[in-house]
Amino acid sequence: MRVMFENRMVVALEKQGVIAVPSFSVFPQLSSLNAQTFARFLDASPKLAVLFAQATSVNKEQTNSNQEEDSLFADLLGGGEWDTTFIARMESALYVHGEINAVWWNRVSLEAQEKKVKDVAERYIRNEIKAMQQGGAIERLK
Repeated sequence: MRVMFENRMVVALEKQGVIAVPSFSVFPQLSSLNAQTFARFLDASPKLAVLFAQATSVNKEQTNSNQEEDSLFADLLGGGEWDTTFIARMESALYVHGEINAVWWNRVSLEAQEKKVKDVAERYIRNEIKAMQQGGAIERLK
C-alpha cells in the first residue's frame, strides 16, 4: 500500500511541476522515517522538502450483509458474506529546509469499502493536491 500510495502521489506532484521521489526509494524501511532523519535530510539542501502523510487512526468495521441463515448460530459462526469498511483519519504535513514546524498541513477523514481502497486512495491524492494548491504548498515546492 505504501509503494502504491507514494508512487501515485509522486506522479500527481510531478504533474504540478514539482520534482518528487517516493520515500521508499530513499528510506526503504519505515522505521528510518523519524524527525531526526527528516531534519538531516532537509539540512542537506535548501531545495529539499518532505511531504509526510500518515493515518493517525484506522478503524475496520465488518457487517454481515447477506446472512445465509437467520439464526444465532449463523451469527456466531460468521455465516453469510461480510462487508469490510475502513475508516481512517489522515494527516499530512509539509516540512521544508530551515523551518522547524510544518509550513502546511491537512487533516481529513476517509471511509473506504475494502474492495475500493485504491479508488479512495486516488481520490485522497487528488484532493490533497487541490488542498496543497489552495494552501500555497505546491507553489512553494516549485
